[in-house]
Amino acid sequence: MVTIRSFNLIREHIENQPKPQRNPNEQLFAAASTVALDLIKTEDELAKAKQLVTDAMSALDDEIISIKSQIEGAQAEVFAGGQYSDPVWWRRVNGAARHKGKLRQELQTKLGEINRRIRAARMRENSIQSQSEERLFIAIAKLHLPPQTYERLWELTHETQRMRAGNDKD
Repeated sequence: MVTIRSFNLIREHIENQPKPQRNPNEQLFAAASTVALDLIKTEDELAKAKQLVTDAMSALDDEIISIKSQIEGAQAEVFAGGQYSDPVWWRRVNGAARHKGKLRQELQTKLGEINRRIRAARMRENSIQSQSEERLFIAIAKLHLPPQTYERLWELTHETQRMRAGNDKD
């Protein structure tokens, strides 16, 4: 029969047991998985997020390789001896392999989204630079061209726009 005193002794014993060491990469995986892309505004922050996810994927790949080599080693033993040495370990290691594979897919999806956002930011930046060049060209043309030539270029521009608009309707 378990008394309150013995229950407390058992609980103290369990609480005083050394905690199993967590994989140091688990923190990296958790950080990479929880990157909130909606809160990232600058291209520099996107680059840092990309580095974090890339580092996590690299560490995860190392762990997946280690797990697969353990599985292959166990399969080689089965081939040589005829049965798995520890069925509980076998279930755990295969579960870990599935979990790591799923985590890798999640990180790959996140990396793809980060890359899409980086490309979009670069395209916006290029568009802004292009618009600035066009405005600069117009200002220089206005300063250096005779007024008649400048006005004629604007007339040609408007005619071309009307022709395009007419072709779009057809």
